[in-house]
Amino acid sequence: MSEQNELIRRAVADGQLMESTAANIASLLRGATSPLYDRVVNELATAGEWRELNDRFYKTLAFGTGGLRGRTIGKVLTNAERATPDPLGRPEFPCVGTNA
Repeated sequence: MSEQNELIRRAVADGQLMESTAANIASLLRGATSPLYDRVVNELATAGEWRELNDRFYKTLAFGTGGLRGRTIGKVLTNAERATPDPLGRPEFPCVGTNA
């Protein structure tokens, strides 16, 4: 996890990742009830998918789940989220590595 934290810290310093994104990722991982959350974030950070992480975490939802109506699957789907897709190809764990 410290390598992941360093990647995120460096991405913020380089202007690739918003500070709000880094703070929201840290908040999610502190309260995570499953190791899957860390795996998803780590996979995206290791791949340098800063745009995707910014898209998923730049802000928190103001209330309820209204912000989830548009999209619950990231534009970049990680292997951890995909897991064993259903017969229609939908990921087993959609919306896990997001700020939902």
